[in-house]
Order: sequence, then structure tokens, then C-alpha cells
Amino acid sequence: MNLALKIYKKLNLKRDLAHNYNLFAVLSINKSSYQDAIKYANLAAEIAETIDSKANQFEAYINLSKSYEAIGDFEKAFDFLAKSNGIHIELTNAEIQQKVADITLKYDYDKKLQEVENQRKIDLAKQKASIDLQNMIIAIISIAVFLLVVLSIFLINSVRTKKKKNELLTEQKKSIDLQNAQLEELNQKLNELNDTKDKFFSIIAHDLKNPIYSLNTMAQIVDSEYETMDETEKKDFIGHISRSSSHVYSLLDNLLTWSRSQRNQIKYLPIEGNIVDFLKTSFDGIEIQVSDKDIEFFLDLENTTIYSDVNLLNTIVRNILSNAIKFTPPKGQIKVSGKVSEGYFLLSIKDSGVGMTKEKLDTLFTTGKNVSTPGTNNEKGTGLGMIISKEFAIKNGGDIKVTSIQGEGTEFTVYIPKKAN
Repeated sequence: MNLALKIYKKLNLKRDLAHNYNLFAVLSINKSSYQDAIKYANLAAEIAETIDSKANQFEAYINLSKSYEAIGDFEKAFDFLAKSNGIHIELTNAEIQQKVADITLKYDYDKKLQEVENQRKIDLAKQKASIDLQNMIIAIISIAVFLLVVLSIFLINSVRTKKKKNELLTEQKKSIDLQNAQLEELNQKLNELNDTKDKFFSIIAHDLKNPIYSLNTMAQIVDSEYETMDETEKKDFIGHISRSSSHVYSLLDNLLTWSRSQRNQIKYLPIEGNIVDFLKTSFDGIEIQVSDKDIEFFLDLENTTIYSDVNLLNTIVRNILSNAIKFTPPKGQIKVSGKVSEGYFLLSIKDSGVGMTKEKLDTLFTTGKNVSTPGTNNEKGTGLGMIISKEFAIKNGGDIKVTSIQGEGTEFTVYIPKKAN
């Protein structure tokens, strides 16, 4: 133990040093060396008080109370027993508060999981109904094709002239080609639905599971080791928990927005207004993000009247700005500007970030193929933001164009109508 004490003193491990002095005190009490026990317990108490280690203080006061009682100093024995009881009450209250916090966290976690599960069941039911309807349409078309073939054969057998036979055969071919085109279109829609379903399951199974698992793991570590952690460790874990919970919230928000868009539950309510007034909330919300990454943000917009849905436009701009911040390194730049061209206001959001490859650009707005990649500070995303923005831009009467050079940056151009069509 003397070797352990030397190591703890050298490394300045005060919590372990106090614990070892308490062990020496217990050994001394067991040997009836009560003066040594008092010496070691006092040393443990002094160290524990300087680092506010309630557990070591409690242990030291108990050892002092036992030692003074053994040598007949009952007044000091009672004083230290009272101090130990006070520490015990503090420890008990802290434990109760932690249990209440744990129960609250578990309730919120279970509630979120249930909401996600309910939404998943609803979407699965709608997808099944859509597929069943498509299968029924395919069956009807198949029967129709069969009947057309039978009818064509009957007509061919009924008409003796070569000319009539050729006309009927030509008509039959056109009808089959039309049916094939319709079947191809239905097959394409079915594939798009399957891609959408696969994308949704992928997000639920991976993007949502991982951060929740990470949150749970870090919370368990803090719960089990809180008393032994120093303040730096506590702040680090709290920071990790905060970032993970922010990512989960962003993911759920994008999933809910995307789900509402797929079910046509987002209304289009355009009004005339000033572009700067329209986008004020979008720019207000990014100040902290650009400050955290030390990014220069330039806003160069004139007071121009546009015709747009405020909520749709702000969702588009927030997603693009978030993407620009995500892929722009510290000390980089983001510039927002605009100009009028052929009945549209062209809103430009240009960054000096990492840029995109041609392959990434080709799948940027494609459901089921767009895969989220980490940002320059390993920020996480969902892969849905750009898809939502593209759908909303078209719903808003405009479009989105993108140009990007890998290693040099990306420019998004949002086409916004100047007036009602």
C-alpha cells in the first residue's frame, strides 16, 4: 500500500489517495491501533473535502467516529457520526434525483420509439395498399390484353381478305405496344415505390438506430461512473449526448417532412412578398452554425418582390444552407446572392466547400440512391434534405440547379417565380 500511496501522490490522484488512507484507517481499527486510525482518517477527510468527494468524506467520518468511540472520546465520536449522517443524506438525495432523471429519460425515449413505430406501420400499410392496387391494375390489363388477342384472332378468322387481315394485325400490334408501354410505366412506378420503401427502412434501421444506441450507451456510462468522473469528462460526455440528440431531432424532423410530402399533406399557399422578408428566419437560424465553424457568411440580396409559399421556400433555403455549412471547412466562405431572369428570381447559395463528384451530382435528388456523407467536422445527415428541397422547389413553381467542382465548392440556384403563373 505504501507503493500505491507514492504512485497516487506522484500522479496527484487525490480521490484514490483519500480512498487508500481510509483503507489504512480501517486496517488500524481492526488492529486496535486507534491513534493511527485517527491519523489516516483525518488525512482522508482533508483530501476528500478539498475535492468534494462525498463518498470518501462519509467513509473518513465513520472511521473517525469508530476510533474516538473506541478510545472513549464519545463527544468527538458523536460529532463525526453526525457529519457522516449528513453526507449520507446528501448521497441518498443525489441518488434519488438521478433515478428520477433516468425514469424521465426512459419515458421520453420509449415515447419517441413508439411514435416512430406507429409512423412506420402507417407507411407500411399505405405502401401495401398501393402495391395491391398496382397488382390489380396489372391483372386487369393482362386480362384486357388476353381478350384483345382472342378478339383479334376471331376477326382474322372471320375476314378472308389479306388486306383486312393486315389491318387487324397492325391494329393488334399497336394495342400490344400500348399495353406494354403502360405495363412499363406501372413497373417503373412500382420500382420507385420500392426504392422509397427501402430508403425509409434504411434510415430507420441505420441512421436512427445508431445515434439512439450511442445516446443510450453514453447515458449508461454517465449513470454508472458519474461519481468518479472529473468535470472535463462530464462536459465531454454531455457534449456527445447533446450532439447525438440534435442529430436524432434533425433526422426525425426530415423524416416527418418527407413523409408528409409523399402523402401530399403539405399545402401550397403562395403570396407576394419581399425576398429578404421571406428568408429572414432562414438566415437568423444559421448564425450559431457559421460562428462555430468560423465561416464567413456574405448576404447580398436586394429588395425584390417574389411569388412563393413562405414555408416551402424557407425549408428549401435552410436545407441548402445547412448542406453548405456541413461541407465547408473552417475559415471557408458562403455567399448568398440573387438576380432576376426571365420571370424568375434566381437565388444563389455558393460555398467554398469540398464540392461533389459527377456521380454524387447525378444522384443528389434521387430517392433511394442519394446517400448522406459526413461533413468536414464529421457532421451527420439523413440524405433527405436535398430530395425534399427539390420536391418543394417544383411544388413552389420553380426548380433547383446545381453546379459543383470537387475541391472548389458548390453553387445551388433556386428558381423562384416573380409572380403567379
